[in-house]
Amino acid sequence: MNFVYLFSNAFDTFKVFDSLTIDNVNESPETAPQSIWQILNHLVILNNNEIAILEDKPVMAMVSEPDSWIENKAPVSQDAMDKIVNRLQQQVALVKTKVAALGMDTVNLEQKLFAVQNFSIHLSFHLGEIVLLRRMAGTYPLPKSMRAFLAS
Repeated sequence: MNFVYLFSNAFDTFKVFDSLTIDNVNESPETAPQSIWQILNHLVILNNNEIAILEDKPVMAMVSEPDSWIENKAPVSQDAMDKIVNRLQQQVALVKTKVAALGMDTVNLEQKLFAVQNFSIHLSFHLGEIVLLRRMAGTYPLPKSMRAFLAS
């Protein structure tokens, strides 16, 4: 079974993290329940749970959803922003590598596929939030411009 094919589009981030700056991250509406900064940190924190499963590491103390949200709504610097984006991109790349190594004879295959599914669904959900927040702030293209944006 070709698991790379099955998950080929599951980790597309649609360039939503490209050109993120400390300024445009802070342009979220005040009524937004979480900021882009908080969402990015939340993703990185919870992704570690699924990555532990994929790496056959013991998952004794998984971080819960409520405990994965940070209080700070904004990064302290562009460097902090870049680091969290890089960490998230590293996590996505690692999961892609783990998917490529899966085979029908993989130990705990069902559990690992479930972890990949959780990772990709969670990523997609929050990518949608970030796209919406960035569109509301005018820092991400509208649907009519997406094809050209993604091709650039």
